[in-house]
Amino acid sequence: MENGLEANYLVIACTIVDNHNEIRFYALIDSGATGYAFIDKAFAEPYNFCLIEISEPRRLIVIDGRPLSSGAITHMTTIGLSIKTHLEMIPAFVTTLGGYHLTLGLPLLKHHDVKIDFPSNSLTFESEHCLKNCINDVTMAYGIEAELPHFLWAYAAQCALGHKVLDKCEVLQILPKH
Repeated sequence: MENGLEANYLVIACTIVDNHNEIRFYALIDSGATGYAFIDKAFAEPYNFCLIEISEPRRLIVIDGRPLSSGAITHMTTIGLSIKTHLEMIPAFVTTLGGYHLTLGLPLLKHHDVKIDFPSNSLTFESEHCLKNCINDVTMAYGIEAELPHFLWAYAAQCALGHKVLDKCEVLQILPKH
């Protein structure tokens, strides 16, 4: 039974494109995130994304006001991100994330003037900026609903364990068997 939480997350399918890789995965859209984008360190390392040390480490504060348990952000990377036909190079802070490998934040949404339609669980790239720089025509992407319960179960498990960041094997052991 849906408890209403599932409808509060917008997750989209996307692809990272670079000279060596085309990686398909899911990204969480987070209009409360103050960075352009955040990428999971454990996800980025095997693909050898170029990590750039930032001059001043940044503390990340989570929604309840606590600092992120994995510590200050010390590195960034730039990745080619494709959402349907929308393609751009984006900067991303490298940190430890739970649930999804990439979080797209408010600065990205504002920069592209992304239209989010919550009833249809979709976002649309149609701004003048996007049409000049990122796409040839209006692009709409729909949220992935089937993945949301897995994210919420993983998040609930992390909360129950005092926000310890779990790896994929640990999450699979905690999830209920269907």
